[in-house]
Amino acid sequence: SCKKSLMEKTWNWREETDASLSPKSYHGGRDGVKPSWNSPGLCFFAFVLGGALLICAVFAPRAAASTDIYVIRHSFVGDDFFTHWSFYDGPDPTHGTVEFVTFEEASGRGLISAAFDRVYMGVDATEVLSGSQGRKAVRLESNEWFKDGLFIIELDHAPIACGAWPAFWMYGEDSQHAWPRWGEYDILEAVHNQTYATTTLHTRSNCDQRDVNKDLDFSGSAWAGNEQGGPAKNCWVHAPREYENQGCGQKQPQGSWGTALNQAGGGTWAAEWDPDRRKIRTWFFRKGQEPADLLSKRPNPDTWEMPTSFFTLHSKYCSPEHFKHMRLVFDTTFCGDYGDATFSSSCPATGMSCKDYVQKNPHVFSEAYWSIRTLDVYRRSSEQPGVLSAPVGVNYEQVKRPSSGWTFSGLLLISLGMTGMIGICYAMLKKADETSMLDQEMQGLSSCMEDLREMDVETKVDQTRRWFSETFSGLVENLSGLVENLSEVTGMRRPEAVHPQRTQRIELEESHQQAAMGSHPTRQLERNFGSQDRMNSGNLVRPPPTTSFMSRASAVTSQAWSSVMGRYQPPAGRAPSTNSLANSQFGSHPSMQSYMHIPQGTQGSPVAASSPKGWNYQRQPSNTGVAASSGWQLTLSPTGTRPLYQTAT
Repeated sequence: SCKKSLMEKTWNWREETDASLSPKSYHGGRDGVKPSWNSPGLCFFAFVLGGALLICAVFAPRAAASTDIYVIRHSFVGDDFFTHWSFYDGPDPTHGTVEFVTFEEASGRGLISAAFDRVYMGVDATEVLSGSQGRKAVRLESNEWFKDGLFIIELDHAPIACGAWPAFWMYGEDSQHAWPRWGEYDILEAVHNQTYATTTLHTRSNCDQRDVNKDLDFSGSAWAGNEQGGPAKNCWVHAPREYENQGCGQKQPQGSWGTALNQAGGGTWAAEWDPDRRKIRTWFFRKGQEPADLLSKRPNPDTWEMPTSFFTLHSKYCSPEHFKHMRLVFDTTFCGDYGDATFSSSCPATGMSCKDYVQKNPHVFSEAYWSIRTLDVYRRSSEQPGVLSAPVGVNYEQVKRPSSGWTFSGLLLISLGMTGMIGICYAMLKKADETSMLDQEMQGLSSCMEDLREMDVETKVDQTRRWFSETFSGLVENLSGLVENLSEVTGMRRPEAVHPQRTQRIELEESHQQAAMGSHPTRQLERNFGSQDRMNSGNLVRPPPTTSFMSRASAVTSQAWSSVMGRYQPPAGRAPSTNSLANSQFGSHPSMQSYMHIPQGTQGSPVAASSPKGWNYQRQPSNTGVAASSGWQLTLSPTGTRPLYQTAT
């Protein structure tokens, strides 16, 4: 702002005085100097900015994730547990030896029960079956669909028996989107007498987990094997070199299912479906090893140990679009596609097929029940309440999710940080002899301030010079006027009175006087006694009037009259004035009828008391009533004795 204002005020001044200091020289870049960015301060600023942006880009998603904690939205376990579920009573999609019953039949047979702290779901363990009959069991599907969430289930008993195939899972489907269009997430499932659970994804094409590895991404036992004995990492239900509808599965740790789990008092599973952060994770916690924040119902999975199962939802491998609008499902089926295929290897001592074993041995299924102590659903705190889930048929695509994690903003911050770091390197490699743009601006500002100071000094000098010039000019004029007045007083030139009413009469009288006695200074003074003196007003003192004629008299300075009286010599033999002249000039005033005559050589000497009255130049007497002052003045002496200290008339 200093430069801008100075430019506007001093542009013409600078161009007239010194073109080299014109305002455009304040900017180094405007004179053809290429600016650079190698200033140490600028480099430090770029380093700090780039580092801050990079740190924000790296840690902002983690900080957001740590602050955007999960909050509980729904706790299912309670007396009303079954009111939140639908009982599926259709044929088994997996072709099992099972008959799914309704809520009324299940309640009548004692297959289900619910209390405030526990939910029980079992199978028929009393009837021997034959033909195409299937063992009675239940399949529950939640009345709500979910689009994401953290699902916590605590079991104190898991179903176990040869021929049994229990599962707790999620899937998406409606009349327009047949399975597996919206995917399937088997949180935990097991078959026969397995001692571990398996977590599996079933999807449409273009979903694989080829870059997910055990011990790097998850801590479970291993990948499930495909037909060739390798890991089954392709989640497509029709993937080549995999069993039909095998999907991509990961084995949970040993003891996560079966007899070992039940004898230990059960365990806890945490299943996180997080499409925003592009991942599906599952943890298994043994009894008594649950995280403290989970026990306090404020879970933060990012602080937990490595998950026992992990699947990426990165768009390069398996986009989040593969999983939508999924419901929770509990079911226990028998044999089926999975059970039949693994029965002989898992239960070789039975000596029969899976179907026959299930129909003929009902007592072995007394341990095939679910005992659920906790089933909670959590959502992120940033998500709006009420969009947790919706009744069947609600389209979740109409609900927008807030973006988070490694989104476009994070990538932009990383780009800015890297740009700042590259800028630092570039600045450090620039030539050191070039003046930086910042330095040029600072130099320009310094020049600006210096010019401002110089201009202020010059302005003050000019003002002082003008003051002295005006002052001394006035003094010279006054002195010139004083000299001119002195010259007029000493007889060199007398001031001309200007009285238009007397001009013609005076001119006529002057002609007679010059013819009779020539020019005389006293007469001239007498002729001009009523004029307004034109000397310098500072050297005149107007005496106070004593008569009507006194008001017309003017004073002169004491210095001037002292000089005049000191060397004035009236001419000898001056002829006395006549009454006719006095009457013609002053009218018939009695005081102007005669004039005093001073003989030659009598200046300053006393005169007779009988001298005639007339106009006298005298020192001011002390008894005239006039204020005391020095100098000479013109007064009118009345008829009678004249003062003895008179010096000139």
